[in-house]
Amino acid sequence: MRTRIENNKKNHIATLTIATLGIVSEMERNLQKERQMEGIRLAQLRQDSPYKGRLKGTQESVIDFLNKDKNKKVLELFKKGYKGVEVTKVLNMSPTTISKIKRISMQC
Repeated sequence: MRTRIENNKKNHIATLTIATLGIVSEMERNLQKERQMEGIRLAQLRQDSPYKGRLKGTQESVIDFLNKDKNKKVLELFKKGYKGVEVTKVLNMSPTTISKIKRISMQC
């Protein structure tokens, strides 16, 4: 659909159609999210629900976090001079996790 017609004038019908489709798409996405959240809420009410969340009072210590095998490998690669992006690709880990490990290890 062209938004410009001859003489470089705006095609108002095309602009209106595109805007309308965008609004309908946004409404449909919001409805999908609402249905998903309702399904999760109903699932949480069941006893065998996979949506349990973290147990209250459970938190991993910094030392336990850094002593995990993959996290140790990250620190070893940093010591060898690898950059964060390279470590991400080598170990197939999230860049956020890599930067978290680096930040926490520098604080210790």
